[in-house]
Amino acid sequence: MTAVSNAGPLIHLAKIGRLNLLKEIFNEIIIPRTVKVEVIDKGKEKGKTDAFLIDAVGWIKVMDDPANADQLAEKVGIHPGEVCAI
Repeated sequence: MTAVSNAGPLIHLAKIGRLNLLKEIFNEIIIPRTVKVEVIDKGKEKGKTDAFLIDAVGWIKVMDDPANADQLAEKVGIHPGEVCAI
């Protein structure tokens, strides 16, 4: 089974040292590029330990964001990463 994740589960599971739960439950974990930038790239810039932990696993796949995700996020009032994951 494949799971598409937004930022929250990745960050919180990494903080409690249980990121591996995702791999144990799902065959494939996908995150949108917006989520990667938010969680890993910006997190590493800020020195967030969880960002380094998430980046270190080799089983999270990054996919391109869907077209017009930013416009849809603005229209419905949620974060672009959540729109991309949905």
